[in-house]
Parts: sequence; structure tokens; C-alpha cells
Amino acid sequence: MARAPDTSEEGLERLRAAVEANPRSTTFVALAHRLLDVGRAPEAEEICRKGLTQHPGLVTAQVALARALVESARTDEAQAVLIGAARGNTEHAEAFRVLAELVMKRGNRERARTLLEYAEELVPHDQKVARLLVEAGGTPTAKGARLQSDFEDTRVLKAENLAPVTAPPPPSLSPDPPAPPMPASPVPRAIAPGRSITMRIQRGPLTARTAGPSPSPLPFVIGGALALLILIAVIVLLKRP
Repeated sequence: MARAPDTSEEGLERLRAAVEANPRSTTFVALAHRLLDVGRAPEAEEICRKGLTQHPGLVTAQVALARALVESARTDEAQAVLIGAARGNTEHAEAFRVLAELVMKRGNRERARTLLEYAEELVPHDQKVARLLVEAGGTPTAKGARLQSDFEDTRVLKAENLAPVTAPPPPSLSPDPPAPPMPASPVPRAIAPGRSITMRIQRGPLTARTAGPSPSPLPFVIGGALALLILIAVIVLLKRP
């Protein structure tokens, strides 16, 4: 049987000392939850915000911060924090569970049920999720853990299922647009005085070739040499007075 957390003043001071000794540790999350257990929400909020400056995006700290905001009757802020945590950590069931619990308290059982159904896919045998799902009007189902790749097909990905927020919805995963065609390369030719003439290479479609001997590189060498001679002639013509 799990032992209850030590919420005595001495226990809180031990945790506080551990946080102060190593500000980069994540022990501050446990301290925040202990403070919330004894009704010290403002202090827990301060601890969370300070810790998140060292660990931005830490989902457990975001959940603790949201809990502190709920205890302070700032449900709009708490909901925004939880939505950000759920969107940034799609495999973290607690973020979805706590968000669903808050949404249900605010009267939207249908949206809470959608979130809890997804949380149940992440943790199929979690009793808290099952109990909340029943309260939201759903039916817990016994099934195995969800494959990670299935998240793209769940309704939770849609922003309206998370709750209205000012932040834009996640961008759609559309394929990259095709690259523009390469422009034809200009090839200089003999230029009469006072005129500028440009010839472009026309590229036709590629056709399949049957197996056979490789073509001789000699025509390409001759063609390259002629092109170089033409270019030199053009430069000489342009330099004449």
C-alpha cells in the first residue's frame, strides 16, 4: 500500500531545501503538489512558475500550475495552461484527465467525455479516468494500450475538442508544395553590333531507352568545345570599340 505524502511542515521544509539546493531539479513539482494538499495554492503557483523558467514545457509542472490556478478560482487561466500541456504532450494521460475534469466542472460533459476516452486509450486501466468517464456519461472499455501512431486519427487532435482558446489550432500536415520548374538556361550565340540575341535550350520529355552500348562521349566534348569558342568570340566582339 502506497504511503501518503508527508505534508507536515517539516516534510515541506525538507522538500524546499532540496529545491533550493538544486534549482535545476524537478523536485519543485512534488513540493507544489504538497503545498496544494495543505491549501497553500498561491505559494504552489509561485513555486511552479519559478520552476518552469528552468524547465519550460515540463508537463508535470504545467499540470501542478493548473491545479494551483483552479484552487485560486482562475479557471480560464488553468484551462489555457492545460490545453497547452495536452497539445505539447499528446502521450501524457494526466494532462488530458485533469483538463477533462476541469471542462466537466464547467458544464461541458460531451467535450470532457471525448478527452477522457482518449485518456483511457493512453492508460486503459486507470481507475481515476474510468470513474470520470462514467461521470461524463461514457462507458469504460477494457482494451490494450493505444499505438502512438493512432493519435493522428483521434478527435482530440481537433482544437474544438480541447476547448476554445485564443491560440491558433495545430497546422495541418499537408505535403510540401511541388518545386517550381527549373528555368531554361540561356546560351550565347554570335551577337551583331547593337543587338542582343538569346537562345534557350528546349528540354523535351525523357524517353525510356532500351539496353545497349553506352553512347560515345566524343560528341559532348566537341559540343562543349564549340560552345566555349562561341563564348570567347562573343566576349571579343563585345570588347571591340
